[in-house]
Amino acid sequence: MARAYDWEAVERDYRLGLHSLRELSARHGPSEGAIRKKAKAEGWSKDLSAQIRQRVREKACLASAPEDRAASDAEIVETAADACTEIIRGHQRLLMQAKTLAETLMDRLGEQLEKGAMTVQLKSGETDEVDVPLDYAGKTLGNATMALERVVRLERQAYGLDEAGKEQSGKSLDELLAEVAE
Repeated sequence: MARAYDWEAVERDYRLGLHSLRELSARHGPSEGAIRKKAKAEGWSKDLSAQIRQRVREKACLASAPEDRAASDAEIVETAADACTEIIRGHQRLLMQAKTLAETLMDRLGEQLEKGAMTVQLKSGETDEVDVPLDYAGKTLGNATMALERVVRLERQAYGLDEAGKEQSGKSLDELLAEVAE
């Protein structure tokens, strides 16, 4: 007697494109071969992830759309634009915080280098002044500049300052720093 499987659930999970045939077999029971055969016979398309992402974007921007079905296209667009604008403003606030932290790190490193020393905590719990190690200074500067580079790139995206789809020309900050170090 043939076992009854929930083929609708198998198809749904198959089409999501999130699971391997082995995982689908473990979740739903049929063998990998049986799933492969049924998918081919019924023409299941695999991997709806692009459509899922698109729908998530639509839902995120339209979450606050008016419930009134009679709302005009202009009202719907305006409401969705307001919701998306709030999301972008939140990103901009977070980026400003990250930029401030990276600048603070660079300022702190500058103070330590100007002083030529930094305060460290010893194993005994006491603190002592030591010369600023060059490897520490280099790593800290590298980390701070990488953080700033990322923040600037993300900030430009969040504020819409770069043309969509246009690749940035020129060298990255990492490439320029590598040249200077040579």
